[in-house]
Amino acid sequence: MRVLGIDPGSVRLGYAVFDGEALVDCGTVSLSGDMRERAYAAYRSIAEVLRRFAVSQVAMEKVFYGKNASSLIKLAQCRGAVLAALGEAGVELFEYHPSEVKKAITGNGSAPKSQVMWMVKALFSIDDLKSDAADAVAVAYCHISRMGCSPF
Repeated sequence: MRVLGIDPGSVRLGYAVFDGEALVDCGTVSLSGDMRERAYAAYRSIAEVLRRFAVSQVAMEKVFYGKNASSLIKLAQCRGAVLAALGEAGVELFEYHPSEVKKAITGNGSAPKSQVMWMVKALFSIDDLKSDAADAVAVAYCHISRMGCSPF
């Protein structure tokens, strides 16, 4: 089972690929330009990762409303582009609430981003990691553990 974890964003998109229980690749994609260019870059980037790694399942956090409606709209536009890439590839999507993801990786559903980052670095022995990639690793890990597997 090859799983892709995605942390969608309108400025940076995080991704993480697991092959079974092993982390194969993770990173971030910077999105720039107007929203049309950002959404297209998100689409292209995820489509490429799906092709390169022959992903069969995708895990992504559910959207939640924060304080800024404008940011939510931009996030939704990029997320829609990601969903289009998933639809084109025909991969199955699983969505998790942010508290589920945090609980799976840290044991605490209200853990701060810094704790998620620390746990991902510690569990997967990664030194140089951006928060978007750490979030993508965490959501993929959450999915894998929910499917009855665990890298540990």
